[in-house]
Amino acid sequence: MGEETLEYFDLLDIHLYSSSIKRYEDIDLGNLPENLAQQNKRSIKIQILEPDNHSKPKLLRVLIAFGIRFVKPISEESSNEDVNILAHIEAEFSAKYKLAKEPKDDVLRDFIKFHVVHNVWPFWREFAFSASESAHLPKPLIPLMKPDSI
Repeated sequence: MGEETLEYFDLLDIHLYSSSIKRYEDIDLGNLPENLAQQNKRSIKIQILEPDNHSKPKLLRVLIAFGIRFVKPISEESSNEDVNILAHIEAEFSAKYKLAKEPKDDVLRDFIKFHVVHNVWPFWREFAFSASESAHLPKPLIPLMKPDSI
């Protein structure tokens, strides 16, 4: 993705849109099962917002939901789906961009896949670490954002 892609988009805002922390069982840092595992999720919703005044540019709003859940297998032979959920931490962030001009679908897709997720990732990491510490849940494993992991 070249410099020409970036000429379509101007970052206006990133903020926390919604969040959730929930325990399903009584766990905390002093009471963790040995076979504790972490599962991750990410989902993306895209909205093109039309201005009321047609002389203003369109806006791109991307809602990115991240989540982790702490689980333990029901049995030693359990699959990833066959688990007891112990707790979860979830957050959805809103990233808003001004569209300098209308991008092609592939430009928009690539921009969201790399740049938007990359812009929001540090907000998610900070939220997940802070929330887990405040809730006395295990410290999550959230790596640095790598382009090939998107």
